[in-house]
Amino acid sequence: MASPAARKARSMLFRVDPDGVATQLWSSEDETVFSLAVPAEKEVYLGTGDLGKVRHLEEDGSASLVARLPAAQVTSLLVGADGALFAATSNAGGIYSLEKEVSESGTYLSPPKDASSLARWGQIGWIGEMPSGTREEMFTRSGNSAAPDNTRSEWSPAYVAAAGSKVVSPSARFIQWKARLSRESKGISPLLESVSLTYLPSNLPPKVEKIEIPRRPWSRTPRRRRCPNPRPFPKGPSSPILSPRSPASESSRGG
Repeated sequence: MASPAARKARSMLFRVDPDGVATQLWSSEDETVFSLAVPAEKEVYLGTGDLGKVRHLEEDGSASLVARLPAAQVTSLLVGADGALFAATSNAGGIYSLEKEVSESGTYLSPPKDASSLARWGQIGWIGEMPSGTREEMFTRSGNSAAPDNTRSEWSPAYVAAAGSKVVSPSARFIQWKARLSRESKGISPLLESVSLTYLPSNLPPKVEKIEIPRRPWSRTPRRRRCPNPRPFPKGPSSPILSPRSPASESSRGG
């Protein structure tokens, strides 16, 4: 029986040994793998159907992003004679060559962030490594739709302070950031680990989601209750507690 994690995964990668033993190397709940390439032992590349991503399987089981192609699906990966990696895509169709040499600059575009309502943007900052001769820059844009439309603003000027800079994009519901990493010489590269962006949503009117009326454990109106085992009164003559005096007895006493 498959584990709960396996049932949730959209893609899983296994290595099958010659004796038939299967070992799971990687899994993802968010991405669907369309293609695979193994240029050398313990070197695996994955082509996904989510935003045209090509990933490299690391020794710790993670899959680092190698490239994001301008297509929806990476349907095929092929290793050339010189070790170069080629990718075929669909939606839109194309063939791309991915060189092993690290490029002098690269750009990462984040998914749009939904603030749920009109929001004022605070600061943007990031954590990473920037050796001498490298550069990291951030850009933001905002709008009122998740998809780019005429409400989307232009990209902001570059933010260069990793400790934090005031976001200058106009107030809106959605915001998106873009990171540009560059280097001046070979052998060194900047590293971006995480990005943070603060914002303050507008005040929303109160919303009643549920009303509950608890049942009262008792009633204020007293109820008449019958005695469960009534006892009968004794029959026969009874002695009154107070006996009324007759007028005759009163007059005789007075005489």
